Amino acid sequence: MAFKDDIRKLREKAGLSQRQLGARIGVSGAAIQRWENGEARPRGERVKDIALALGVTQTELLGLESEVSDAEMPGGRVPLISWVQAGEFVEAVDIYQPGVADDWIPVRRNVGPNAFALTVHGDSMVSQFGDRSYPPGTVIVVDPSVEPSPGKRVVAKLIDGGEHSVTFKELQYDAGRYFLKPLNPQYPTVMVDENTVIVGVVVSSYRDD
Repeated sequence: MAFKDDIRKLREKAGLSQRQLGARIGVSGAAIQRWENGEARPRGERVKDIALALGVTQTELLGLESEVSDAEMPGGRVPLISWVQAGEFVEAVDIYQPGVADDWIPVRRNVGPNAFALTVHGDSMVSQFGDRSYPPGTVIVVDPSVEPSPGKRVVAKLIDGGEHSVTFKELQYDAGRYFLKPLNPQYPTVMVDENTVIVGVVVSSYRDD
């Protein structure tokens, strides 16, 4: 079932109109209508707000519970965390302690003991040329135990003047240097230097189509 069908079904189950759901998350009823018609998708950060407003988990909203059975989950479940927590992960913050994860995501493949999931924000990893894309709202599973190599999609921590940000890009190698390249050419490529830390390799993703 596609996201537009899931959100409509769950909204009706919660007894909310499009206007009422929109009011709970700070958008118009028209925006909810566009999502349910498949004309648009909510930004990645909205997924958590929608799930809370509907009284469901993010996995239920994204249809992951219904599409993945226990027999198909050799890797068990990994915590769905925030991008801020992903940046802190490399500093040994325990993302597995109770109450830290926003949700738990089922995985179809075996992953390392410290694997985790993130919800994609923005369109920097949406390809215009037919390559595998990761639109906003896609859930990616990140495994720190996998060795990063050129061609892999990775999550990296960028440190600038004591501040840090976390980004999702494709790792590339050219002329003796490593780079973080977006799939969307409208975004810049970033050179990997001493202020770049590869947090983990993206080993799987879930989306509604």
